[in-house]
Amino acid sequence: MDKCKGCGAPRDPSRISCAFCGAVERSGLGEAEEFRALEELRVLLERTPAERLPSVWQAAYVPRHWGPAAQAFGQALQCVRDLGPASRAACSRAGAILTGAAVMHLANPAAAEAIPLMKEGLARAHAVAYPAAPEPFRRFGRAPRLLPGVFRFVLRLLAVVFGFVLLLLLLLSLLGFGALGHLKALQLGSSAPIRGR
Repeated sequence: MDKCKGCGAPRDPSRISCAFCGAVERSGLGEAEEFRALEELRVLLERTPAERLPSVWQAAYVPRHWGPAAQAFGQALQCVRDLGPASRAACSRAGAILTGAAVMHLANPAAAEAIPLMKEGLARAHAVAYPAAPEPFRRFGRAPRLLPGVFRFVLRLLAVVFGFVLLLLLLLSLLGFGALGHLKALQLGSSAPIRGR
């Protein structure tokens, strides 16, 4: 019997997706097969414990046809609404579905009309899945850039420390050269008075 390449569970030949992890190993599925795979995913999500849901969403199939892609996107957003911050993997899968749909269905008028609405839905899903994220992350899907400010602070701190060390070395060298001059004068037998005697 064949085993799933995703999780190693025995494969059921009557199913399109793995009954345990939801992975689809076949390629070139038709639209009807993609709808069937989504129905299998829906059933799997209903009976999967919450702690295993992220792994199911990570392995979930991303449909290539427009109808199944729109349905899969809706499934992922529904999971985000139901589970909140625990559904980050579903939110990520919704982003992958939207990206694939936007690229593969540029000429489809139904997709061209729906994709802007899907982007708005994904932005709302990000706000639910990542509630403590700052505004730029929710809007653009990336973390704010803090590195330049921190980098400038560290550079300024290093410049101050380096300047202090140079000033200290200069002071010590001046004192050292002054003492060296005094020792040379003693070696040459100079009659200059030595202070402290």
